[in-house]
Amino acid sequence: MNTERLKTVLAILGLTVLVVVAVDLLGRAAWAIDHRFFNPPVLDSVSGALDERQFAAAYDGAVYDVATLFREFHATERIVYEPYTIWDRRYHPGDLINIDLEGFRHTTNNSDAEDALRVWVFGGSTAWGEGAPDDETIPSHLAGLMNAWGVNTTVKNLGERGYVSTQEVVLLYRELQAGGRPDVVVFYDGINDAAAASNWPEVPGSHVSLHRIRDRFQFGEVPSERRRDFVRSLGIYKASRIVLDRLEARERSARLRQDDADIDITPRHLDANFRFLGGQAVDIWLANRALVMALGGEFGFAALFVLQPSLWTDGKPLHVSEKRILAEHLERRAMTHIMATRAEMSNILGERRRDGTLPSNVHDLADVFSTVQEPIYIDYVHTSGPGYRIVAEAIFEKLREHLCDTALPNVSERVADSIAAGC
Repeated sequence: MNTERLKTVLAILGLTVLVVVAVDLLGRAAWAIDHRFFNPPVLDSVSGALDERQFAAAYDGAVYDVATLFREFHATERIVYEPYTIWDRRYHPGDLINIDLEGFRHTTNNSDAEDALRVWVFGGSTAWGEGAPDDETIPSHLAGLMNAWGVNTTVKNLGERGYVSTQEVVLLYRELQAGGRPDVVVFYDGINDAAAASNWPEVPGSHVSLHRIRDRFQFGEVPSERRRDFVRSLGIYKASRIVLDRLEARERSARLRQDDADIDITPRHLDANFRFLGGQAVDIWLANRALVMALGGEFGFAALFVLQPSLWTDGKPLHVSEKRILAEHLERRAMTHIMATRAEMSNILGERRRDGTLPSNVHDLADVFSTVQEPIYIDYVHTSGPGYRIVAEAIFEKLREHLCDTALPNVSERVADSIAAGC
C-alpha cells in the first residue's frame, strides 16, 4: 500500500513538474514570437516596467519608429566596468543608435578633413542623446552647425548616462593619456551633479548610484536583485506582460495627451536645504572647471562649460503632456530634491554672474526653451531630437563667441582662417 501511494505521489509530482515546464516553455515561446513579429511596447531594462517615455507627445510626427529607438536604447544599457570612470557602454550596431568599440556614441555630420577642428563633448545622458537617434543628438547637431558655419569640424560624443562632472574630468584625463588631443572641450552638466549632491551630500563630488555600487563592492550580488531577475526570467511572467504591457501602453498614451487643466504641479517635498545642496554641486562643478582649464593650458585646448535646462527650471510654456510628466515627478521626494537642487544651481550661478565672479566660459541654458510652445520633454530632463537641436544651437552661439575671442594653438592655418572669416 505504501508503495502504491509513493508511486501515486511521484506520478503527481512528475506531472506537476511537466505542466510547470510546459507552461514556462509556452510562455517563453509566446514572448519570443511577440517580440519577433508584433513590436510590443518597450520595457525599461533596469526596472522591468513599461518605459512610458516612448508615448510622449514630443514624438508626434517623428520620422522614425519610436519603439525601435527605445528598444535599441535599452539594448545599449548593458554596461561594462571601466577603470576610474566606473561604467561604460558595450559595442552596439543599430538602425538608430550606434556605439563604437570604445563605448562612445556615433556622431553624424562630421567633417572628413584631416585637419578638422576637434571638439569633444562631455556630459551625462542628455549629452549622450537619450531619447533621440544618432543624427539628432546634441553633438550631431553641433557638428552640423559648425560645418555649416564654414569651419571643418569633427565632434566626439563622450557623454555617458549618469556621469557627473568629476567622472567627465577623469574621462578627459584618460583620453589625453591615451594620446587624444582636442581643440575644444564642451562640458554639458547639471542634473547628475544635482542628483549626487541631493542624494549623497555627505560625500561631496560623488557619482550617482553610490549606494548600489558601494553595496555590490562590499557585499557582492544583492539578493533582492537576484530574486527580481529570476522572476522576470519565468515564462509565465513573460507571457503575462504581453497583455498587461499593451493595456498599460494604451492607457498611458491616452493620458499623456488628455487635456486636463487641473494638473497640480505644486512641489510637495521641499524639505531640504537646497541652498546648501545647490552650492555644493556648483562648487564641485567649478572646481572641476579649474582642473580642465589647467589641462587646457598644458595641452592647448579651449573649454566651454554649460549648465543644462530641465523641466522645472527653464520657464517653458508647458504642453499638457509635459505638465503631467512634471506632476508625476513631483510626487516623488527624491526627484523633487534633484530638480530643486538643480534650480538652486541656476540661482547661484546667476548671483555670481551679477557680482562678476563667474568665469566667462560658464553658461546657464536654464531658459533655452522659454519660448518653445511645442512639447519637447519626454521626462524631467531628456528631450526628443528637436529639443536637442535647440540646445545645440545655443551651445553653438556660445562656442562661436568663444572661438572668436580665443586663439587655438594647435589648429591648422586653414581652420584658423575659417574661424576668423566666420567671426
